[in-house]
Amino acid sequence: MRFVYYDDYRPRSWSENGTVRGILVDIVDEAVGKRLGIPVSHLGYPWKRAQEMVKTGLADAFVTLPTQERRSYTVVGNEPIIVFTLKLATRRNHPRISEIEQIATIEQLKDYKVVDYLGDGWAQQHLKNMNVHWLSDIDSIFPFLIQGRADVVILSNRTIFEMHRQGYDPLIKILPNNLSSVSFYLCVSKHSSYKDEWSRLNPLISRQVVPKAPGRSWTSI
Repeated sequence: MRFVYYDDYRPRSWSENGTVRGILVDIVDEAVGKRLGIPVSHLGYPWKRAQEMVKTGLADAFVTLPTQERRSYTVVGNEPIIVFTLKLATRRNHPRISEIEQIATIEQLKDYKVVDYLGDGWAQQHLKNMNVHWLSDIDSIFPFLIQGRADVVILSNRTIFEMHRQGYDPLIKILPNNLSSVSFYLCVSKHSSYKDEWSRLNPLISRQVVPKAPGRSWTSI
C-alpha cells in the first residue's frame, strides 16, 4: 500500500537521505503494516504533489486532516489515527498576557489578532470568522508575533517543534490550556484497489489502533 507524505513537515513527516521519517510514518508502519498485515511503502513529496497523487490514484493513501476537498477524492476512516492537541502562545512581553492566559476556547480569540500560515488546513477551517493574518510559511510566524503585529498563534506539535528549533523559547510563551485538537485520519484514494477492502480495514483500525485521547501517540496505543 503506497503512502505519500509531506516531505518537510517535521516532526510529523520529512525526507532524510531518501527515506521518509516521522510520527505519521511510524503510525502507518504500526497500524497498517504490523497490525493489519498490509505491506506499506512511504514516499515524501511537496504537499501539493502528494495530495495530487492520492487524488489521481498514483498513490493509495495519506494520513491527514480530512477537509471537504480531500473527502471528495478519498474514503475516510470513521476514527482518527492520531489526535494532536493545540496550544495557544503569545510573546512574553505582551501587555495583555494575563488576559490571554485565561483564553480556553476558540471563540474567545475574536478580540485578538491571530497569525497563522497558509496551508494550515485546521486553521483555515476553524478560524474563518477570526481576525487572522495569513503568512506564506511557518518560519515567518514567530518574528511576526514577536514584533507585536499579532497577539497570538495557535501551536500544533509541528509549530512547537519549529519554535524550539529556531530558538524562540525566551521570547514566546506557550500557555498551558489545551485550546482544541486536530484529528488525522487514514484517507484512501477512491482510485486505489485498497478502497474495496475498506469495509474490512475500517473497523479493524477503529477497534485496534485508534488513540483514545488527544496527544496519545502510536507507542501508547
